[in-house]
Amino acid sequence: MCEGEPWNCTFDSSAWDSFEEITLVPAIARARKAGLIDEQNQNSLRAFAKELRNRYSHFNIQKITQGAVFEQVRELNIETGQENIIQLFASQTPTLQIIAKNKIDELSVIEVFEFSDRVVQHLFVMLSRK
Repeated sequence: MCEGEPWNCTFDSSAWDSFEEITLVPAIARARKAGLIDEQNQNSLRAFAKELRNRYSHFNIQKITQGAVFEQVRELNIETGQENIIQLFASQTPTLQIIAKNKIDELSVIEVFEFSDRVVQHLFVMLSRK
């Protein structure tokens, strides 16, 4: 039960037992059916599940780093000593994919946290009304 602010809530943790085995997409459908989220929230959560969660959950580094480019990389021809500035695409080698993934994670972590925080805040409000 929540009193006052949503963060001032106590929950019976055993009530969550029935939710432990539900995967994300069925949980979204269940929340929609229960009136906890509207169609816009449902669409946002489904997009999150498809575009971000599934790539990490199923760990497809090729999809995570798709389109990642290292700009302004110095390439040295060891035979001539000539230096060129090139672009390296992460798709060229698994080593570059690992480096690119680390940077992508760094750049997206706040956005993911803020999205998740908004969802949780919304659910706290909705649950306190029920």
